[in-house]
Amino acid sequence: MNELIDEVLRQDISVEDKFRVYEIKMLALQAAGDNHASLSLGIDVRRQLGFRTPPNRPASKLSILWGYIMTRYLLGRRTAEELANLPKLTNARIIMAQRMLELIGLDCYTAQPTLFPLICFLNIKETLKYGINPASSCNAFMGFGVLLCGVFGDPQRGRELALAAELILAGAQPTMSQIISRCTFLCQGCIFHWTTPLHETLAPLLEGYRIGLETGDVQSAGLNQSLYVSHTFFAGRPLGGVDELLSANVGLQNDVAAATAGGSSDGALQTKLTKLDIQLWHLVVAKLRGIEIDKSEMNFDGLLEIARETGNQGLRSYVFTARLELKVLFSEWDDTTTTDLLVEAGDVRAILVGTFTGVRFTVLEALVSIKTAQAANQQMSIIWCNSGWKWKRIALRSLKLIRTWVKRGNVNLVHNLHLLEAELAVLDGNDKMAEDSYQLAIAVASRNGFLQDLALSHELASAYFRSRGDDSRGDYHMEHAIRCYSEWGATAKVDQLAKAKQKDREK
Repeated sequence: MNELIDEVLRQDISVEDKFRVYEIKMLALQAAGDNHASLSLGIDVRRQLGFRTPPNRPASKLSILWGYIMTRYLLGRRTAEELANLPKLTNARIIMAQRMLELIGLDCYTAQPTLFPLICFLNIKETLKYGINPASSCNAFMGFGVLLCGVFGDPQRGRELALAAELILAGAQPTMSQIISRCTFLCQGCIFHWTTPLHETLAPLLEGYRIGLETGDVQSAGLNQSLYVSHTFFAGRPLGGVDELLSANVGLQNDVAAATAGGSSDGALQTKLTKLDIQLWHLVVAKLRGIEIDKSEMNFDGLLEIARETGNQGLRSYVFTARLELKVLFSEWDDTTTTDLLVEAGDVRAILVGTFTGVRFTVLEALVSIKTAQAANQQMSIIWCNSGWKWKRIALRSLKLIRTWVKRGNVNLVHNLHLLEAELAVLDGNDKMAEDSYQLAIAVASRNGFLQDLALSHELASAYFRSRGDDSRGDYHMEHAIRCYSEWGATAKVDQLAKAKQKDREK
């Protein structure tokens, strides 16, 4: 196939006549995991079509900031309805150039994440200049919406742009039914969770998966599926149900395989990526439930090795976040590998832009940093000056982000913020603030159904009261922690707490 593609591309014909072959070659490169080559090819095709594109290299913060300012200026105060009613694009050459931007955007996610914002800005600019092409314009508005939510802190405007994309899609029906699944994973997976309860994204994501298979958009179907699994876990749904979902994934993957039988290389790529995502969550759930993983199955190190070999920074970031989640849930505060893991992970938010996993990483980062600062503080030595302040600064930076997100409408982080403020108050010696914040964290997590965070809040409250000599309240919160972890299905965690409780009794 590659030889046939290259033979066609060598012919002395116009770039328009070669366009479909270029598109197939990019999809083939993506399926092979060579996103850098696909990205460079897409940029070259746009050059041949007469359109400028940023080069395939990391973008500077200054260029991203400038691009953001100019894009906000170009958009002005247009409403979703006004954006959806822009003139229709009919020029075939421009439509080809915008299709390249779609594919380039996918490459950026794994190969060149800092370039993604510049591609979004360019897509918006071309949409405003040339008019609405349903597929690329939906991508443009949703892509910028993701950035507004995950980077620039304006989730309400981000939601407005997502609505514009939905209006464009509704107006293009039924000819654009094949992009419904793509619209779903971007809106539900990267935009709406910033201002609506996380559990409300589950049904739409599952529907997006189904529609993706029906319309042949296997790539988007896989992304909906992966997000559905991760959102189910983070929303605090019982692990038994998550495990059943993961087990049923064998059948779902057969659906995907059937849908890709026609030769869709981008679908084949997403099938591989979805399997890796599912394996990741399988490892997390198995660890919490105390289930032994077969030696023949891929472990965290194996997933990281694949991420390294393929340059898949997204997969790498997901793995680090999952491992940090387990460190927190198993209370491995005194283990230096926890802070080492946090340092090695780097700036996950810059990779997982807009996703709830990136948000969750920020919560974990803040909590691990505070607990590390608390441990340094207890030593009351020069270590506190050198280490404690360092980790407290990291925690305060993360807390500032979380407070901003909550202030701007993120209902999924209110209980996390209360818990972090409780732990920060413990660090600062403010007992009244600590006790009030623990109670608020417990109340809000219970009301909003975040079962795992309810259990964690009780567990940390128990540790706090015991450290103050109040064994009665310490026992009360520990009993509730064990009950909540048990209800969640975290058998291994329940065993850990039961053993620790037995040890305390034997002292």
